[in-house]
Amino acid sequence: MDHKDISQWRICTAIMASNTQDALVKMKAAEADADLLEIRLDAMQSFDLDLLIESFPLPLVVTYRDRDQGGFSDTGCEKRTSVLIEASLKGADFIDIELTMPADLREEILSRKKKETKVIISHHLFAPLPFSEVEKLADEVFEKGADLGKVIGYASDWPSNLDYLSLVQKKVSQGLPLISFAMGEFGRPSRIMSPLMGAPWTYASLSSEQKSAPGQLSAGDMRRIWRDIYGH
Repeated sequence: MDHKDISQWRICTAIMASNTQDALVKMKAAEADADLLEIRLDAMQSFDLDLLIESFPLPLVVTYRDRDQGGFSDTGCEKRTSVLIEASLKGADFIDIELTMPADLREEILSRKKKETKVIISHHLFAPLPFSEVEKLADEVFEKGADLGKVIGYASDWPSNLDYLSLVQKKVSQGLPLISFAMGEFGRPSRIMSPLMGAPWTYASLSSEQKSAPGQLSAGDMRRIWRDIYGH
């Protein structure tokens, strides 16, 4: 894959919705700028997995985020595990599980999911951490069985972005597809640039009012910035 090619820079748009119908409307609206969609089940009061997974042509990441990792629900690990397994069996392209999930539940997901479903093992940091610790987390997500790793940090200054971009480049060169950038206002450059360094994709919101994480840009803004960078 040639990451100098703008067509290889991919956006996963996070869908924040209250119910299935709300999600379907937003999924359709996201189609213009998204390459993938992430449906945040933890933000929904109710959901129909069949409709969510079968109704849309773009690849779908199903996420049921724990509150300690930035989620919006207090649903227990056991319930979230069963829903993520169900999502895989119904045909989700990707499911996202936290590195902090109990080992027995993580292994249950890995053993029961459909072969075609890829597992993202993720970890989110909401305060700056010595970067050596971030690098250890990037190693750990792959050691735990991730098809794709996701380690999201927090930038306290502009130079911090370079650490995350270098980490992406390093892991991808090792054949380990890592999504990594920094949250917060200082972290925006790494959000924008990580696919240029080889990350499978970056995350964006449907609009500036529907952010799922600090410092997130809208997918439309991301596309405009990329076109300006590329010069077309």
